[in-house]
Amino acid sequence: MKKKISCLAGAIILVAAVVIFWAVNGRGTGEFPQTMRVCETVCKIRVGAGESYETVGLIAEEEVVTALELVEGENGKT
Repeated sequence: MKKKISCLAGAIILVAAVVIFWAVNGRGTGEFPQTMRVCETVCKIRVGAGESYETVGLIAEEEVVTALELVEGENGKT
């Protein structure tokens, strides 16, 4: 059971990181889910939406991920 919860938490973190990355790079809101490709050398995966949250992983340039929704971060940015 712990492994399933851990996998789900990892997936949520990944989606949050991708959405933050996507929003910071000025993409329109569009419809979700969206498939996106990382265009930075490294994209940090964080526990929450914002730079003050702990980094728990990295996504490499050119990796393809699916963003499920747009999230507003702690600083009001999406």
